[in-house]
Amino acid sequence: MTLFTLARLKLTAVYLAIIVLITGVFSMGVYSILTREVERFGRAQRFRFETRMATHLPMPPFPADDPELVREVNERIALTLLGIDGGIVLCSGLLGYALAGRTLRPIKEMVDDQNRFISDASHEFKTPLTALKSSFEVFLRDQTGSLTEARALIKDGIADVDALNRLATALLELTRVDQVSLAPGFALVELNTVLTKALGTIGPLARQKRITIHYHPTQVQVMGDEAKLTQLVTILLDNAIKYSPAGTGVAVQVTQLDAAYAQLTVADHGIGIAAKDVPHVFARFYRADASRSKAGVMGYGLGLSIAKTIVESHGGQIGLTSTVGKGTTVQVTLRIGN
Repeated sequence: MTLFTLARLKLTAVYLAIIVLITGVFSMGVYSILTREVERFGRAQRFRFETRMATHLPMPPFPADDPELVREVNERIALTLLGIDGGIVLCSGLLGYALAGRTLRPIKEMVDDQNRFISDASHEFKTPLTALKSSFEVFLRDQTGSLTEARALIKDGIADVDALNRLATALLELTRVDQVSLAPGFALVELNTVLTKALGTIGPLARQKRITIHYHPTQVQVMGDEAKLTQLVTILLDNAIKYSPAGTGVAVQVTQLDAAYAQLTVADHGIGIAAKDVPHVFARFYRADASRSKAGVMGYGLGLSIAKTIVESHGGQIGLTSTVGKGTTVQVTLRIGN
């Protein structure tokens, strides 16, 4: 029995205990009222019978009060209430089990995501460490290793350490952005400033691949954290450039949707993403999947996950559309600062 199933059964039992307590108290009250009414009716009939006898009025053809009949009526009332209570408990049990599952589903999804995240993170750390350890062991067993081979080994080891450092930095960044809330301290941020800073950071990579970034200055302002928004745009541009062929272009556009929201769009002409994979691109470590490794791009699949967390912390939304071989478009909706 899984932990989730056990928790679901316990929660169902709590629901049932509450329902049983309520129906039990209610039924006891109804039974008490009805039996008192039956007894009152019997006493009233007996009083009338005795009054007729005392005043020599005509007597009814049969006794007005039958104790056996009163007892039988009371028993039927009790059985009827028990039947009703049983039906209520049965229905409540089924509904309670369904409600418990629905109540615990977000917790289960969170725990599943956490377990998957830990597993993926462990895998990403273990793989380069294992490779690094194996390389060192092989070199140490080889008594004929030269200084040139040692330098090459150290160089490869430094590259692996740098990769691990990038992964650790990304994981710490995930922790930090998870802690960013829709804070009252958010200030007005000019998207033009954000885009200019992001373009300055990503410019060398774009020039290296001869990719042109098309962007028109904007006057739109949004509420948020300038540093985090700059990081968001940098991530989106970095992905667009990495997965685009050399000599293509990336289009950045800012559109004011209405009085409350603006939309930032980053569109490329890269390799695209298969339709079956699109719903998962914002999952942590998605880049580690084979479907995202064919392009030979270095990364751990944490960028879009960080971007999604930043957008949600700003009360916005992020979405993605893509066609294999034609490109990908990312839309980010943010609150306008008034």
